[in-house]
Amino acid sequence: MATVSKNIFWQSIAAFLQIYTGGIVFILLAKIMTIEDFGILTFGFSFSTLLATCLDFGQSLMIMKDYPQKLFPSAAYVLNSMAQKIVLILGFCTLFFIYLVIFYSGEWLVIGQLFILFAIVSAYVLYLQAVLRVKNRFKDAALSITTYAIVISILVYLVYIRQLNTVQFITYMIVARLFQLGITVLFCKEIFIKNWFSAAIQRHLLKYSWSYGAHFIFGTFYFTVDTQIIALLLTAEDVALYQSVFRIIYIFLIVSDVASNVLLPYLSSKYAKDQTIDELSGNILYLLLVLGCSLFLFFTFFYKEIIAVLYTPEYIKAYPLVLPLSLVILLRTSSSIYGTLLTISNNQVNRVKVVFLSMVSSITLNLLLIPHFGIVGSAWISVVVHLFLFAGYQWYSKKDFPRIALFTFVNGSIVLTTFMYIVVERMLDLQNTYISAVLYVLWGISMFFLMKKHQKLAILNQILKDKGVV
Repeated sequence: MATVSKNIFWQSIAAFLQIYTGGIVFILLAKIMTIEDFGILTFGFSFSTLLATCLDFGQSLMIMKDYPQKLFPSAAYVLNSMAQKIVLILGFCTLFFIYLVIFYSGEWLVIGQLFILFAIVSAYVLYLQAVLRVKNRFKDAALSITTYAIVISILVYLVYIRQLNTVQFITYMIVARLFQLGITVLFCKEIFIKNWFSAAIQRHLLKYSWSYGAHFIFGTFYFTVDTQIIALLLTAEDVALYQSVFRIIYIFLIVSDVASNVLLPYLSSKYAKDQTIDELSGNILYLLLVLGCSLFLFFTFFYKEIIAVLYTPEYIKAYPLVLPLSLVILLRTSSSIYGTLLTISNNQVNRVKVVFLSMVSSITLNLLLIPHFGIVGSAWISVVVHLFLFAGYQWYSKKDFPRIALFTFVNGSIVLTTFMYIVVERMLDLQNTYISAVLYVLWGISMFFLMKKHQKLAILNQILKDKGVV
């Protein structure tokens, strides 16, 4: 039986591989490439992420909600969803190509066009991986990512020994993605049935997918559009510096995504069986606060060591970005439970409203402030936008889940304790790695006793032993 703990294990493997292919690989490339080439490469990858999100159109999130609730036959549902992607590809790829032609030229334009192809293949891979997860086949989803990680490792080595330039590297990245797609299709071969087209499913997708699509698109844009604006208004070096810290933040956020990918089908199946999940969700919020605070504290304590190990000395100029982007880790991790609850309770439209306003705020503030405050201003804008996102999610969730209390003593004790340790570390005259490590261990001990005092350890153990999809 696939339990929550087993799903977390395999999703953790998948998350590590995502950390490797989406974070560590780019960090290695930052050491190998010039800062200008790295800036152009990360621009292209950010551009591809936006397009792949548009092409997915929220379908990988929608199936996580629909499948456990058994609205339609699974194979027909998946194939009807995949068929709709053809229309999405024609529409969004045309728009993104026009954007490239208008604003970019030379190598920027060539790399952008290659990443359009990369995004098309990625959209299908990501959706089929969601299909595997929702079938409790987290192991197969992890193996799919493994194939891509192996090929990418070979490509990075070829760049290191100067056998591939930037354009060639991206070209072979597309080949690696195609290979991954083939493997993933084999894992999902049971979905390929005859007479799969269904007018009822198409109507359902047309009626509801727009909200999931809008959420995915707005959500990715509000989180990554700052890189595109930096590329337009500043220099390739500014893009590289911003993305150097952003890649590390991406690694930390993958950890919280593990919880989200496991919890969504888990809570959706409980909600479909009319089980009360307010108390369960409140406990999950507490655990996510602990997780978010641990990641936030780790990066703010050891950022100098992390950047020194991962990058060349010229990336020291990225230090001012650490605190604001670390706060983003805490806010995104904690808000994920509220976003999940809005999805499973058929309040996706309210989730879209919040994300749309967050995107508009991000674009507006970045356009206004980046010319004056540069990449540091963009980092603090991310904090403001995520505070808005958290508040909006929590506000709309109160209607269906009124018994989830956010401002409680047990929740406040976690956050206050964490910030006390930050203040103590900053006030010490002697700051070094060993002192930071001691403080981090002391914080961990404090969290253990707080969780034991509030009986959260037993609750965590109970959740881990529960079935992944009820």
